[in-house]
Amino acid sequence: MTAIKTKMLTILLGVIFIASNTSFAQTCVTVGSATGTLSPVLKSNPGFCSTPATLTNVCDCPTGFVAVGYEAEVGNFYGPLVHSQFTLRCRELNQDGTLGNTVSLTCSNGTANGNTQPAPDDANANEALVGAQLRIGCAVDRVTGNSKPIADIIAGSPNSTNTTMAGVGGTGGGLGPLQIVPNGNVIVGMESYEDPTNNISGGVAWRYAPIVSCTSNDCAPNNCVTLLCPADITVACITDVDLDPNLASASSTCGSIRGQWITNPLITNAPGCPGTTYTYFYKAVDTQGNIGCCERVVTIDNDPPVLTVPPGFGVDCFDDIEVSINDATVTDDCAEFNLYLTAPEVVGEFGCPGTQYIYTYRLIDKCGRIVEATRTFTENANAAPTIQAPVDITCECLAGVNPNPDLATVTTSCGVGYDVTVTGPQQIGQQDCPGTIYRYTYMVTDACGRTAVDFQDFTIQNSAPIFSRCEEDTWLQFNCEDYGGEEGTIAVIEAYIASVTAYSACGDNLMVFNNFNSNNINTCINNGINTITFRATDNCGRTSFCTTTYVVVDTEAPDIIEEAQDHWEICNYNSPDNFDDWVDNNGGAVAFDGCSNENVTWSTIPFNPTFNCMGASGTTT
Repeated sequence: MTAIKTKMLTILLGVIFIASNTSFAQTCVTVGSATGTLSPVLKSNPGFCSTPATLTNVCDCPTGFVAVGYEAEVGNFYGPLVHSQFTLRCRELNQDGTLGNTVSLTCSNGTANGNTQPAPDDANANEALVGAQLRIGCAVDRVTGNSKPIADIIAGSPNSTNTTMAGVGGTGGGLGPLQIVPNGNVIVGMESYEDPTNNISGGVAWRYAPIVSCTSNDCAPNNCVTLLCPADITVACITDVDLDPNLASASSTCGSIRGQWITNPLITNAPGCPGTTYTYFYKAVDTQGNIGCCERVVTIDNDPPVLTVPPGFGVDCFDDIEVSINDATVTDDCAEFNLYLTAPEVVGEFGCPGTQYIYTYRLIDKCGRIVEATRTFTENANAAPTIQAPVDITCECLAGVNPNPDLATVTTSCGVGYDVTVTGPQQIGQQDCPGTIYRYTYMVTDACGRTAVDFQDFTIQNSAPIFSRCEEDTWLQFNCEDYGGEEGTIAVIEAYIASVTAYSACGDNLMVFNNFNSNNINTCINNGINTITFRATDNCGRTSFCTTTYVVVDTEAPDIIEEAQDHWEICNYNSPDNFDDWVDNNGGAVAFDGCSNENVTWSTIPFNPTFNCMGASGTTT
């Protein structure tokens, strides 16, 4: 056991000796394949920003490049500094651990156009991104990177020790988690998430890759050890290569061969991708410590992955579609790829017969080759919309009719959108007359252009003309003394008649007729009951009557404004006639009545007096 340990130690010491005293060994670094992805940080989904973000693309730096910064287009309806899209800025990692000067941009996270483009934010010279943090709400508000010197990353220094960069964007949204990639790794790309309704950046998942050694071992001549490598070959995958060091034929003229090995390969371009070469250095050491070397070049040549998905089919509604990333079958030479399923492309009107929903399965392999396959689902014929108008209504007048499209009951297939309009009315009958129908048409039109109709009838039911100020239930009494006699009384009655109006059930003023005749009014006596009949007819031909009853009364006695005059008479043959004249002239008395003097009646006491001169000397009456 001790002897074996000693022999191994001698071999290791020999390797160390040659590494420190020959010119063909040197340090070399390159970027490995993107081996990991951090957890996605996505937009919030409450309220008005309820549409979830969808994975739309993978945006990696070119092979051999690392992310050193980012730039953005900002400004949309969420805010003036909210990201509409942002892009990673990449620089090439040189084999000596420095970064090139040329900046290369990845594809964009989000594809909406912004209003402004702030200045890019780049890390310090020879530093790369090892972490990042988002401010995010309904969209990405700000990206802030964390950078680290390449030399420290190569040395294995913890990535948690880094420099926080300035960032691009605003201060809205919530502060997402600070994400750091594993030690020895750098950010080389991102999975892009965007809002499918507006294409605004909706989140990100950072992709990272290790910085690996690409040690160069140019073989130096050795006069003692001769090594013959296997022939160069071309393979689909590096795993197809048999890396047995004993496949090289080794001999020594200075001793015997006591050990053979193979170094890590020098890799050009992206590992495992077409055209990439792996240069392996086969080495052998003899019993004198002499080392021989030869190199073997393995070239990669493989086909893109083959992506197969089952065909789509007809569905009754969009909700019946079930798709999964697991539906895809992938055939790949080296089985290193990422597979994504995008949101469907809608060709046609959502929910309508014949509309197609095209799902794209997108495969991106480690070489950046993109292979896509689609599944198309076609909406089958579905039922046209139906509509039920509100219930029929009885009302008094057209003015009270109030059709309302919101009260209609509508059904559509598959949740298809629709619009309801109301037209009309169609008038059946005389306007505002009983039995007349005002018919309204309710029409629904769905998003597919299909229509259906139903009707709502408003039927008129109202009364005959109505009088105002016609005193039908009360006797009217006119005191002629109050109005200056008969003419004044007639004027007052006519004023009352003029005040009587009539209107239809729907408020239209109507012509009022009456049978009053001033010639028929009696003089100022209690002459019994008088009537005035009013008549009005509406446009439906209905006539209403109203009768006012009135009396004209004289309630005050006449006034004697001149008293009767005494009369002396010498009896002679003329005295009886003179007496009669005196009586007929009321003894010279004059009276006035407030209604009409024609209503004044004179009488005497004694009733019907007579005069006889015979023996009547000194007689008085």
